[in-house]
Amino acid sequence: LPAMNATPRDRVASVKEMTTLLGALKAADALPYALAVYATARRAEIRHARVEDVDLHLGVIYLGADDRGRKSRAAQRAVPLVKPLASMLRRDLMRRGRPNGTALLCPGHKRGAKSSGMLSFEALQSRADDVWEPKDKDGKPTGVKVGERITAHECRHTCASWLDAAGVRPVVVSALMGHSVPARQAGAAPITQERYTHALPGELQQAKTQFERWLIDAEKASGTPVSRRS
Repeated sequence: LPAMNATPRDRVASVKEMTTLLGALKAADALPYALAVYATARRAEIRHARVEDVDLHLGVIYLGADDRGRKSRAAQRAVPLVKPLASMLRRDLMRRGRPNGTALLCPGHKRGAKSSGMLSFEALQSRADDVWEPKDKDGKPTGVKVGERITAHECRHTCASWLDAAGVRPVVVSALMGHSVPARQAGAAPITQERYTHALPGELQQAKTQFERWLIDAEKASGTPVSRRS
């Protein structure tokens, strides 16, 4: 859990902004950001996620399944797939020819060597920045700016803000974010509103319903249908 006195991350994108930013990227580059902004995924969780961690039939993604990408025991969790993310995952898996379940969900561009085929977020961010605000070697704009840059970590915090705006109970948001609360951290309980009372049965599905309803309302307000993004 972030420290009580941590500096807040101010970059929280709107649904319209994220739709525009994701829509400008190639599918393979858009997916990692989508996993963060629609499913609270951390960078390490995205890097280590496997195709088999996605269950499109049940409508969930299992994050933190690989202990190399898990920050804590609480990070091992099932997160409901809202429609925009489910659509992106389905299309991307079809584009890749329905890869084996053990394949990386978001593989890197380089295979083998030190990268072991894993995604480099530094390289991903560089590619995204080049699309969102094209510049020449001297840093001067060379094309139309798509929008303000955002990082995968800021996408995760954006998701937390969206869930809160959707009216999802803080204890459920905490569970979806994969937060663990150190007993020694003063004031931790109020942050998560007693996370260890646990979410009631059915609350994750309710959270999905609330989140999807909020996204739809945001679509209507902006005139940009995120669930139908190409």
